[in-house]
Amino acid sequence: MSQINLSKRDFLGASLLFSAAPILQGCDAFAKPEVKKLDTNFPDFAALEKEHGGRLGVFIINSQTQKSISYRANERFAMCSTFKLFLAAMILQDVDKGKLKLEQEIPIKDTGLRFYSDYAKEAAKKGKISIYEAVKAIIVFSDNITTNALLPYIGGPAGFTKWINNIGDNITNLTLDEPGMSLVLPNTIENTTSPLAFADDIKKILEPNFLSEKSRKLLIQFMIECETGQKRIIAGLPKDWTFGHKTGTGQDEKMANQYNDIGIIWPKNKPAHIITCFYQADKYYDDMRAIDELVLQKVGQIATKWIIA
Repeated sequence: MSQINLSKRDFLGASLLFSAAPILQGCDAFAKPEVKKLDTNFPDFAALEKEHGGRLGVFIINSQTQKSISYRANERFAMCSTFKLFLAAMILQDVDKGKLKLEQEIPIKDTGLRFYSDYAKEAAKKGKISIYEAVKAIIVFSDNITTNALLPYIGGPAGFTKWINNIGDNITNLTLDEPGMSLVLPNTIENTTSPLAFADDIKKILEPNFLSEKSRKLLIQFMIECETGQKRIIAGLPKDWTFGHKTGTGQDEKMANQYNDIGIIWPKNKPAHIITCFYQADKYYDDMRAIDELVLQKVGQIATKWIIA
């Protein structure tokens, strides 16, 4: 995928349009998706679900035309680590308000969970990590220990849910920290979201009145640098397109395996597209299976075909 030097970009407003690079311009291109425009049973996604089994939820919207395609867009899925994108936005919003500083160090300790970020692991030996490095760790590496270190600064899971409710999302519900929040039992709403809800939330955190230009650049930079999920949506997109995203994965013998990927696609010479994808496998498996990640890669291929049509 193409990489972008964000320092050379001009961030002017709310919408993300692709020219040589993602650009924020002053128009309402990320307006709230209109339910009446939803194709809630896009046949290619239905066929993909039938081919692999399990349950698939997808929402894709063109930032300029507002045309969208979707499948099970209003159904609930385990959000797993995708919620960290919005946790990062909340922290950066508090930085903009002066409640926190990027260089500020916060406590972090080894709680026995696996570290996914080497520098977070080193920081835990010292017992502290900067806000900047913590936000990077949860987006780029999806580090759980760092996530739990940040959560108290927004009021914990309850504070997260209150915040996201306040921006108009009454679907998303976080009740536990990591790793407990990734276990979602059938017929429960705790720690779930929907493809449509998270697509709308992505739009909102990129509006000009939500984050400062500096914080918005930083969030997008970390999304583009994300190292997880390289066999998911990004693997189904053309190599000269740019994808900024956050993944999530849930594995517990009490639930079917969950594979998620949400973010923004910047196609070459096309408007940006928001995409949210949640795939629940047919049952629990001991390992993360390539065949299940392939479902998300195929979603990327379907998205490509629709975008360039």
